[in-house]
Amino acid sequence: MKNLIIKPYKSGDEFNFHKLDRKLEIHKYNRRDPSNFIWKYRGKNPSGFGTNYFAYINDKIIGHFGAVPLKYIVNKKIAKGACSIAMMIEPQWQNKGLIKFVGDEVFKELKKKSIKFVYGYPNDRSFDLHLKFWKYLKIIDQKNFVLKNNKKFLISEKIEIIKLKKFDKIYDKLWKKNKNYYDIAVVRDKDYLNWRYIQRPDHSYYCYSFKLRGVIYGYAVLKYYKFKNKFIGHIIDFFFPNIKEEQMKDSFKTLINELIKNNVDEISTWCNGSPEILTVLKNIGFKVSGSRPMIMKFLNENKNFCTYFTSRNKKWYFTMGDTLEIY
Repeated sequence: MKNLIIKPYKSGDEFNFHKLDRKLEIHKYNRRDPSNFIWKYRGKNPSGFGTNYFAYINDKIIGHFGAVPLKYIVNKKIAKGACSIAMMIEPQWQNKGLIKFVGDEVFKELKKKSIKFVYGYPNDRSFDLHLKFWKYLKIIDQKNFVLKNNKKFLISEKIEIIKLKKFDKIYDKLWKKNKNYYDIAVVRDKDYLNWRYIQRPDHSYYCYSFKLRGVIYGYAVLKYYKFKNKFIGHIIDFFFPNIKEEQMKDSFKTLINELIKNNVDEISTWCNGSPEILTVLKNIGFKVSGSRPMIMKFLNENKNFCTYFTSRNKKWYFTMGDTLEIY
């Protein structure tokens, strides 16, 4: 393709990225902006800077593909993964195979950075491209759970929730104590939590510490989201490890009561890999409302590593916050 150049991010590319995004994302809800780009790819992510490659024609950006690194616990060891996001090609250049050249450069760079796996939640348009061009595998259908009941719950025990301005060392201790409860999960230490939820510049998250009888046992993160004529409350992240089912129920009921106070029309969340949590969500009235495929590409040649991920009996743990796309 004449005059085509593919090259990595340079300072200022975020503004042309923003212009391209506006051409492709026609709705006005939950839009990306340049400050979001800097936070996501060039901010204080404890796992390092993101990887971005752009396609240029005559110095004009016509395409992009990126990935954000995240540390995972995998079989009780730390492994670096990445969330692949923002695959974009200007409309007049679509359906020409251009995105493959951009994505190939991203994956080469990720391998150099010792990233072992890449995952994403593509929309219908890009799902087939990921599987065809880069041999992603479909891992699961990520179900979205929705609650439309606006009636407050009674709580059997008085749970105290405290709004957080930042996550401190207590949350490092909470993570270290419980990090092996799941076989595969994002490393949820204070550095990650502060970058992911406190430092985002373009949208507010509401972070809460959970206490029972004076002891912190978990946290949760909420987000409010306007879509058309609906005001939606996302339970975007939560970590309530090693607690009994009744306490888990009360924890979610407490969150729901907090959201209802703010007059949301519906509440949504998702969590994959925890049968206990899924049972609780269903028992308090959440119902499945659609799903999106989670796909994964392995950059590690170790077959045992790949098999560990694809085994059906592994305890995965994914929440909305574990994708860096729009949540």
